[in-house]
Formats: sequence, structure tokens, C-alpha cells
Amino acid sequence: MSLTNWGTAPKRFLRSQRAYFPPADVADKVNSICESVFGSTNTASDLHINSPDSKFKLLDACFREFQHGVPNSLLHTMTSLGE
Repeated sequence: MSLTNWGTAPKRFLRSQRAYFPPADVADKVNSICESVFGSTNTASDLHINSPDSKFKLLDACFREFQHGVPNSLLHTMTSLGE
């Protein structure tokens, strides 16, 4: 990378995210999604995401319900819903 491009390169990761205001019953909805995806009766905050497949299934179901996604730059940081 040349010195002239260095000043703009890091800004690629600073894309703005649209504002999101979750519904009041978001915790209940996430618990319901977890039950349907994993068949678990545990609360969502206790759920650990152990595989990429289960993370995809969960996030896909959440996106369908809430119409809001997780930025790609944060996907690797997710290991449980309690975080």
C-alpha cells in the first residue's frame, strides 16, 4: 500500500450502521428463536454458540425476526448470547 492510500484504507471498516431500536419484548423473542433453532429451554443468555453452523442458523432466524443484522466485523467476537 502506498503512503497516499494509507490514510483512507482503515476507514473501510468504519461503515456507518443504520440506527436500530429493538422491540420492547426482544428478550422474549430471542428466547423463542433459541427454542425453535436449538430446541433448548435455557434462557438465551446461557446459550453458547459452539459452531459456525449454529451461529448462522441463530443469526439468520434473528435477522428474519428483527430485520437487523450483525456487522461482519463483529461476527467472530460472538461466542454466546450473554455477551
